[in-house]
Amino acid sequence: MALSTRRHSIQNVTHEVRALANPVRPTNLAAEKRAVIKTMNSKFFSLTEELNSLDYFEKAVSFIRETQYSDIAWKWVVLSLHGALYGFAVSACQGTNAHSVLDNKRRNHLISFNEAIKRCEAGRAGKALVLSSEERKSVRVLKKFLRDEFEHFKPCNHTFRLNGIAEVALNCIHVTETLATATSPWVKLDKHQRQRVKELGAEARTILLKC
Repeated sequence: MALSTRRHSIQNVTHEVRALANPVRPTNLAAEKRAVIKTMNSKFFSLTEELNSLDYFEKAVSFIRETQYSDIAWKWVVLSLHGALYGFAVSACQGTNAHSVLDNKRRNHLISFNEAIKRCEAGRAGKALVLSSEERKSVRVLKKFLRDEFEHFKPCNHTFRLNGIAEVALNCIHVTETLATATSPWVKLDKHQRQRVKELGAEARTILLKC
């Protein structure tokens, strides 16, 4: 084979290897996403902060029903109730600017659970949330001593005391209901959804008071 021909062949192989190692990516990411979506046979659903929180609240009450015959259901009561309480607190204190509930130090992260409750107590976007000493204690126990332990479960054998957990849930149910229906005009629930929150709260109290 002539030297010039061999050089040409080597150059072609080199170009092919480089092309495989560095594929050309579309410069328009939005177009790329649309192309991917078109190739997927997917279904979608929409959520708002309020609907997400309401779903958490419904799940919390659903698991409260299960506690009548399953102790481990309390784990899901805690996780769901925390989600509802956190979500409605964020919704209540955001006002007209959704960016106001983002943490400036951590881009695109929500303000913390404690910060959201603090802002609601300060009446940042409506009527100030007033917590009794028992409610304040219950919110703290729910977040720090129950939810965090379940959410960030460490590899060991945990034993969780059930004594008093119904009272914690009872107080947090009331706080959640207050945030959803009586604190801020920026919690966007229609009258049927607000009624649903009250009905769920009433059902939960009926069960928890018997625990």
